[in-house]
Amino acid sequence: MTTRDEILAANAAGTLIEMIDAADYSRRDSLAHRLSEMHNSGDIDFFASANSSKLDTIDRSQFFRFQHIFCLTLPRIQCQAEDAMAASAQMRKKAGADLTANSALEALREWFLQSPGRTDEGLAVISQDIENMGAAVRTLMLAGAEQDAGKFAEEALRG
Repeated sequence: MTTRDEILAANAAGTLIEMIDAADYSRRDSLAHRLSEMHNSGDIDFFASANSSKLDTIDRSQFFRFQHIFCLTLPRIQCQAEDAMAASAQMRKKAGADLTANSALEALREWFLQSPGRTDEGLAVISQDIENMGAAVRTLMLAGAEQDAGKFAEEALRG
């Protein structure tokens, strides 16, 4: 299992992407949980890895492993909508035309679903920068519709 100290050392050395690539695949959920906790506590900036130019130089299989961990980690991260949306857009851009490109948008939808305030924040970000955040419109709409459906179902079941 990847320890907190290993993550801190890899982050400091600029080798977090390689550490994630080498991590035991069977422990991916626990790694994502630990990465999100460390990001949320300010110990690391997980989004810095998603924005790293190093992602342009690694092979596709390494990128896919990092992308998978990114998609598991993003919904657990506490941050501003703009940060989550920008990181998701960056991962989608780096995936290019690959069929997995939309997995970053699915992770963003999961992030939005964590609280209704996140969808409101996302709407504000999109309205300020539709050109750069336009790809997230559908994702945001799906998350909002899912939240509303849940809210209405909850109200109906109470009545």
